[in-house]
Amino acid sequence: MTEKLTSISFLEHIEELRGRLLRAMIALLLGTALSFYLGDRLLKVLLVPIGGMENVQSIEVTENVSVFMRVSLLSGFIIAFPFILYQLLAFILPGLTKSERRWVIIAIPVASILFILGVVFAYLVMIPAAIP
Repeated sequence: MTEKLTSISFLEHIEELRGRLLRAMIALLLGTALSFYLGDRLLKVLLVPIGGMENVQSIEVTENVSVFMRVSLLSGFIIAFPFILYQLLAFILPGLTKSERRWVIIAIPVASILFILGVVFAYLVMIPAAIP
């Protein structure tokens, strides 16, 4: 069960990593730009458990802007995450053995499903219980 390994230089690894990181950053920028466009709708959905926008209070002067920016950046990351994960795996998988690749490829969908279930549980169960 020996696999043929191709050897590339350190600089070629760094160039490959740079290209993958650049693509991931572009995906993050595009996802964040889309989130800025949809920011008001996203905030309305996120504020449903507390009764909507009319029940929100601003304590600091810049709090409204900072909340909008954080929601946009985080939702942009969530939108871009599948592509970012692909770029990470495309860089790492060639260096793994077949059995290691199989475990990684099995673990990713399982971890994604568990993450989504955790988000749904927090949104539907934990937040409504914690707000009162």
